[in-house]
Amino acid sequence: MIARDGETCWRRARADRFGVIVDAAAYFDILVDAFEAARESIVIVGWDVHSRLRLRRSDDGPELRDLLDRLARGRPSLRIHVLSWDFAMIYALEREVLPVVRFDWWTHERMHFVLDDLHPPGGSQHQKIIVVDDAIAFCGGIDLTMRRWDTSAHRPRDDRRHDPEGAAYRPFHDVQAAVSGPAAAALGDLVRERWRRATGEALAPPSAPGDETPWPAMLEPVLRDADVAIARTEPRYADRGEVREIERFYVAAIAAARSSIYLENQFFTSAAIVDALARRLAEPDGPQVLVVGPRRATGWLEQATMGVLRHRAVTRLRGIAGRERLRVCWPHRRGLDVEHSINVHSKVAVVDDTVLTIGSANLANRSMGLDTECNLWVEDDGHESTRAGIASVRDRLLAEHLGTGQEEVATRIGADGLLAAVATLGGDGRELRDVEDDALPSWADGLVPDGDVLDPERPLPAAELFERMAPTDEDTAGAGDDGRGWWRRWTAGVLALAALVVLAALWSYGPLGRWLPADRVGEWIAAYRDSPLALLWTVVAYAGLGVVLFPLTLLIVQTALVFDPWTALLHAMSGSLVSAAVGWTIGRLAGRGRLRRMAGHGASRVGRLIRDQGVLTMAAVRLIPVAPYGVVNLVAGAVGVRLRPFLLGTLLGLLPGIVGLTLFGNRLAAAVRHPDATSIVLVVAVATVAIVAARWLRHRAARRAAETEADAG
Repeated sequence: MIARDGETCWRRARADRFGVIVDAAAYFDILVDAFEAARESIVIVGWDVHSRLRLRRSDDGPELRDLLDRLARGRPSLRIHVLSWDFAMIYALEREVLPVVRFDWWTHERMHFVLDDLHPPGGSQHQKIIVVDDAIAFCGGIDLTMRRWDTSAHRPRDDRRHDPEGAAYRPFHDVQAAVSGPAAAALGDLVRERWRRATGEALAPPSAPGDETPWPAMLEPVLRDADVAIARTEPRYADRGEVREIERFYVAAIAAARSSIYLENQFFTSAAIVDALARRLAEPDGPQVLVVGPRRATGWLEQATMGVLRHRAVTRLRGIAGRERLRVCWPHRRGLDVEHSINVHSKVAVVDDTVLTIGSANLANRSMGLDTECNLWVEDDGHESTRAGIASVRDRLLAEHLGTGQEEVATRIGADGLLAAVATLGGDGRELRDVEDDALPSWADGLVPDGDVLDPERPLPAAELFERMAPTDEDTAGAGDDGRGWWRRWTAGVLALAALVVLAALWSYGPLGRWLPADRVGEWIAAYRDSPLALLWTVVAYAGLGVVLFPLTLLIVQTALVFDPWTALLHAMSGSLVSAAVGWTIGRLAGRGRLRRMAGHGASRVGRLIRDQGVLTMAAVRLIPVAPYGVVNLVAGAVGVRLRPFLLGTLLGLLPGIVGLTLFGNRLAAAVRHPDATSIVLVVAVATVAIVAARWLRHRAARRAAETEADAG
């Protein structure tokens, strides 16, 4: 057995029924039935939970908040607890603003909503678990948030596939598992412990379920009376040790594979998983490996980071096994172009017909050691029904991707093997196509640092990240690495600067791109370009938009497009400083306690980084930001940073970036879109200035700290 308590799993428990739900339309339908049957307890733990999500896409389908509120009001015995990853304020452009107001303040007193910040800097609460009465539980990759709903048809156009603002989004594929019986109760223990850590409140488990388990009639179990292993990832944090059960289980399962390994995942960058696959592919009679993921990562920044890391992993493995025993594919459907291809978000693995996992963990370093994750594993227990059930999950998923029947997939795999079946099957305009390198500019591969920065395995303190981005002289002295460590860190700085420039292009992918389009902001600025009060209106615009956390970089880019370079520099710097002062003032008036209640504990973490610090620390935070600009402004005021060092540090930290965007913005953008020798040299020059400034700030801050310590002694 691969599952060993305390090593490759947390615990094992019996599932009366084990079901697999493919795609969110089916999951949300099933979930409504489970909620309606709840008697005492609903506990929801997620990366994001959106109050306005409509689980059923009928015209009169209630929003999630209204559904849960109605259930709480109508059943005196029912308690509802919702735990969502904190940082809602820091990720305000992508997430619901102040969800605690809609979920907690405006709902029944027996409905509770909390933002979970019990994770180290850079980590997240990534589990997606829902437990109802400890009788039925769901675990997988699907959050109760926007842009998840889709059917398994993944039609190019579906009027029901839109977010709460009415905007359409690309097809979305994901998988969730359902369990009943003791396995559901075990997941209940897990989520109650997570709630206790986040709030200090111990939730009592519901009373023993009755004879009738509320299993949804529309969900046919894949397995009955099956042992389920629950595996976790938890980072080292506070007084708790590191848990890497999911990584260990994956490595052991890959090592045990006989003929085939099927991986379906949003990412493919984990060093441990790639190493384990490399060992098996190097064997002359090792298993065939099929990896299914998205055609491209979502958004330019993800493409240029996780996409590049995936490219490196695939290149390495193809160099070992070619394509005879390895294929890395994406699901194609006729009528979808590359930019709107199916977004594969699932986290599934099937090894032979003996091991199955479904959960929240991506095949990424951070899911193995930095984020909080949960996967369910089922192993062959010697019964033919178990092996058939495990294989049926793989066949069901491949049938969807290939547009054919599940039985045909099973027959072809049995006759020809996994990769041969995939190569020959396909229908209804659907097929699996190989991930190629045409989406990755060669220059991007050279700029992106190794995964220990972009996809870390363990918590990375902000100070250490700053050191990596601004190396010391000793780092560059060639201590046994021929300068390669310096090169990786230096190129990380180049990429960070280039990322600032292309954020304007990314605006169309975010929700504020629809609510407050960047080109409209540019039109507003252009409308008063020739006014004698142009500077005043620019400052007012920066201050007002800064309060609603409009990205500062986009304001600067739009300013650079409207005014001549030197005027743009004056306007952008003046507006940025006034915006910072306004945010600082609001934070000071709100106070630390109120800000924390509204924004969650994550805001306090930002405050700890900048509290009681001087000009140089503030400049370093601006130069290599630890949080969005507007958030730092609010938190600095709330935690008592003095105004003068706050503004001086802001001026020093912003100056390199604003100069680059206003005086050299066109050239920098051209270097990213259409790199040539001249434009790349300019990017390198500007990045060098930024990194030299970062190094200077670091040395000065270290000297100031030493002087302070000497004076105190």
